[in-house]
Amino acid sequence: DSDVVEDKNGIVSVEWEVDDNIFSSGPYEVRVESQCSPTFNEAPDGVNTASSQSLIGVIDFKVPEVYGKPLPVRDQIILGEEISLVFTEPIDCVQPFSFGT
Repeated sequence: DSDVVEDKNGIVSVEWEVDDNIFSSGPYEVRVESQCSPTFNEAPDGVNTASSQSLIGVIDFKVPEVYGKPLPVRDQIILGEEISLVFTEPIDCVQPFSFGT
């Protein structure tokens, strides 16, 4: 990939965009494997590769939606009054919040 740049320490960071036309929502196990370019003192096969441990996670393309109407259901809200919303799935409220990203 032409967008991949190696820093002075030999570390490469790549952002991976997960395309919902290729993947579907669900559990996945991901592992990274790197292969170094041979040098003039070329190492035997298998020595120039490294693999990460597997990471298990869920890809979820379905955005939570508000279910029903916000509470209280009336035209005016009193200053300091709580407003409640119910969503179609649990919301991850871990800080830092990632609204809109």
